[in-house]
Amino acid sequence: MTAVADRPAGALDDLLARFASRFGRVEPRRNAATYVRWLLEGRIPAGATAAAALPNRLNKLLTTARWDADAVRDDLRGYAVETLGRTDAVLTVDQVGITKRGSQSVGVHRQYNPVTERFESCQLSIFLAYAAGGGATLVDRDLYLPAAWIEDPQRRAAAGVPDAVAYTGLTTLTQTMIERTMAAGVPFGWVAGDGDAGQDPALRQWLRARRVRYAFAAAHPHLPPNTDSAAAFVLGSLGGGRWSAVARRPAAEPGWMHWLLARTPEDRPGRPEFHVCYCPGGTEPLRLAEVADTPRAVREALRPATEQIGLTRYEVRQYQAWYRHVTLAMAAQAYLVAGGRG
Repeated sequence: MTAVADRPAGALDDLLARFASRFGRVEPRRNAATYVRWLLEGRIPAGATAAAALPNRLNKLLTTARWDADAVRDDLRGYAVETLGRTDAVLTVDQVGITKRGSQSVGVHRQYNPVTERFESCQLSIFLAYAAGGGATLVDRDLYLPAAWIEDPQRRAAAGVPDAVAYTGLTTLTQTMIERTMAAGVPFGWVAGDGDAGQDPALRQWLRARRVRYAFAAAHPHLPPNTDSAAAFVLGSLGGGRWSAVARRPAAEPGWMHWLLARTPEDRPGRPEFHVCYCPGGTEPLRLAEVADTPRAVREALRPATEQIGLTRYEVRQYQAWYRHVTLAMAAQAYLVAGGRG
């Protein structure tokens, strides 16, 4: 567990001050600070009885208090840029499924869980992390609402889903988060994701149209016929696997290339994993492997902090409460992983 005492004195107060203005009244501002501190101290209970175990003032903070969680998210993104910002940073996309019992928690549905790799009752969310210079922190989040939820007025009303929320697919949610990051002027060089993050070719096409470099896992890799098969060579070991550059071909855009990488896990030598990459022609293949491995490295780096604060363990059933809890947990996580860098 990461010790809060190891952080510089006043670092948490400095972080909390960044979004204090997002709370119009003193009471919710103080309650938000308390909530973040309790997350860091492990005092926010997990499980179905979590809400009942919280003081009423903290429950109100998540449900009825007036404040904008998206504005706080934007402040946290600015904090990430200030503490970690680099032009070669990697935005990593991670789809997270949280197994749930019952049917009341917002968004819960029988669907594919990329964490357990099976169909089950779960919540599905997407997180965007910013990784640079050996550090990483979360900068955005969204909750996926299946069509069954969007089309059920009673269920929507019970979970407080706003009328304006329409069905949005996973690819569109991911694209919107990346677009928000770009619109905010955040410096970065790559987008990367494994699992299902980049399986949809529409997302990759959208990134190519904007000359955004990427490295995505591919379940069924394919490169058109004009592939340079002579480009196959071993890159070396990285992240518990051996990487090879399997093939490359010119992109439609002059000076850009497509690459296909293969990662052979050390513990599963007979099951290679493939990654499709898009980048300028002079990019070193080893750099492609480093970028493709970044989502795994980010999860490993953030795991101690996210487990300590219970980012996805708190039982929130309301739409607004989910965004508020997760956003404040992102603040706690940012403090743990970046609080000593400022």
